[in-house]
Amino acid sequence: MKAFTPLQFLSTAAVASATYMCPVSPGSNDAPAIVYGYVLQNLLASYYDSVPINESFYSSLPSPTKPMTDFLANTMGLAVQAKLGEEALLQAGMAAGGMKPSCSFSYPPVTDAASHLMNAYIFEATMCGAFIGLADYVQSPQAAFLMARLAAEHGE
Repeated sequence: MKAFTPLQFLSTAAVASATYMCPVSPGSNDAPAIVYGYVLQNLLASYYDSVPINESFYSSLPSPTKPMTDFLANTMGLAVQAKLGEEALLQAGMAAGGMKPSCSFSYPPVTDAASHLMNAYIFEATMCGAFIGLADYVQSPQAAFLMARLAAEHGE
């Protein structure tokens, strides 16, 4: 077996890299993962829209250690964050070939503020893992960065 010299190895690598073009923006190969991410994000945004959030809603929490306004602001922030992520995925999906699936979801029951916070926690933790996995199923750097950013947003 003949060994390559460093010069031969570098010239072979240069030829191989000259023929490969990394897709900068999402393409049709990324579309299925982006659509799946959009549906997940839409599930979360729809959940936050389905629960009326106001200060009296959180008054049912047992002896809070934080002011009610913290719970209210944080939950409202999560809802806004979910909408922004949904919009980012929609734009990436349009760049990858156009899409806007519509789904209807059913959610766990929300009987009080504690159940809402528990549901939100489970949704957010699940979304974090889903977007970590989706980052491996895309090819373009833009789509991978978007999935990684969404995973970080949903992380604990």
